[in-house]
Amino acid sequence: MVVVPGEGILCLEVKSGPVSRRDGLWFFGKSSTSSSPRSPFRQAAEGMHALRAECARRNPSLGRLLFFSAVVFTDIEFDEISPEWHSWQVVDRLLLSREPVSRIFPRVLENAHAHLRESPSATWYHPDRSRPGEPDIRALEHVLRGNFEYPVMPHHQAAVTEREILDFTTEQFRALDLMEENERILFKGPAGTGKTFLALEASRRSVYRGHRTLLTCFNTLLSGWLLDQWADRPDTTDHPLHVSTFHSLLLEIAGLDPPGKPGPSYWSHTLPELALETLLEDRSPVTPFELLIVDEAQDLITDLYLDILDLLLEGGLSGGRWLMFGDFENQAIYSGGETAQQLESRISARTTSLVRYPLRINCRNTTPIARLLEIACGLDPGYSRVLHLEDTPHVSTFFWSSRSHAEDLLERRLLDLSSVFRPEDIVVLSAREDSSSLAGSLASGEANVPLVPLREATRGRKRIRYSTIHAFKGLEARAVVLTDLDPARGGKFEELLYVGMSRARLDLTILLPEDSREAWSNLIVRGTDRLIERT
Repeated sequence: MVVVPGEGILCLEVKSGPVSRRDGLWFFGKSSTSSSPRSPFRQAAEGMHALRAECARRNPSLGRLLFFSAVVFTDIEFDEISPEWHSWQVVDRLLLSREPVSRIFPRVLENAHAHLRESPSATWYHPDRSRPGEPDIRALEHVLRGNFEYPVMPHHQAAVTEREILDFTTEQFRALDLMEENERILFKGPAGTGKTFLALEASRRSVYRGHRTLLTCFNTLLSGWLLDQWADRPDTTDHPLHVSTFHSLLLEIAGLDPPGKPGPSYWSHTLPELALETLLEDRSPVTPFELLIVDEAQDLITDLYLDILDLLLEGGLSGGRWLMFGDFENQAIYSGGETAQQLESRISARTTSLVRYPLRINCRNTTPIARLLEIACGLDPGYSRVLHLEDTPHVSTFFWSSRSHAEDLLERRLLDLSSVFRPEDIVVLSAREDSSSLAGSLASGEANVPLVPLREATRGRKRIRYSTIHAFKGLEARAVVLTDLDPARGGKFEELLYVGMSRARLDLTILLPEDSREAWSNLIVRGTDRLIERT
């Protein structure tokens, strides 16, 4: 197929070697057994009609364009005449030796235009609109040669039975291309837009090129999941990849074991200052990296942390290669209430050149979950598109009147979910610590559902896991049940709601106290009004 701007689309049948016709059969090539009752002109025309029909099916506007066919005989001079074809549909060895194809093919199409102008049956044809312009060519390219990429994930959990092809969205495909062309990129997007997946894919590409790579984040469980994706792969053992939480890395740099019960100031100031001192004195056992990848970056943007990352990267943050992935607008639950602008400006102050790339397509949640996220959590801007098009409700909200009622609701809901999902695909998330959470109480009693704290869960054990919302940040599950939240109490409710809700891929359940029913209703109404105003 040849697309000629301003002329049309020419479908070619190319024949090499000798050609003959005997007793109504066409013979091609040196073998006398290679025969067909269909002429090469019929073959070209049938292929052309099939191609035109498929293009018009996928993009109806392409049906108005001129599609025509021709036959190229590369090794012979062909001067046969027949009502089955026009002489100008023949491109033979003699013509190819005299003129370039850049002149031959446009002339064939111009003859086709002249023929269709005189054809009463070609009612679809228009002398101007049937000529492809630049937008038509881009549309043809998308239909026939659209971008795609099937990345190889480093490791799939053994418990997952179905094989999923992780197909990049156009947005993610461009993001990966951007990584190849720019040294410092800040990827920004709400939950569910594929940030962790892109971080993992970036680490894979970097490692396989032999670059010393650091992949780090704040959350312990997320770090474990990232490391798990590289587990049991002997072909990566020699690659210089370092995956850890940021604070585990600080302990390694400082050569320390964590104290028994460290307070928040130990992690935010004491340990970072000790690690920074070690780096400045060039006593660190950790060699600077060629590429720095930070996932959930919004939780690590403090001046002290950035000072350390600066020293861990060849060329520093100002001139080295780094990728940061963060949800700066909605999910900085460890940032001390700083705004997205403050967090971003702290990063941009470290370098004179960086690229900001927004991720807005939700590729994790079903449509009902994504829309509830936008409404209840006030996402602004919201998602530009949701890939999971299922519109069957996958969101359930229940209100409890007492602790025992709440436990009963949770148990019944987990039993219902267990009829659809495997136990290990269900997670109960709480705003409280495990010991005081609703799931913890249920697990310590005589529940009819198998529950296990997430930190104790192991592969192969079919248990419903439970955890704090904070600990599950950055991860996901097919079905999520949110408990121990109360919109009437304010505080970090919306932030925790956002993090918890966005973990659910296919099914979301929210358990709330009865006296918060009005507050929840008001939250939904306000969010809906905001969404309507934006649209």
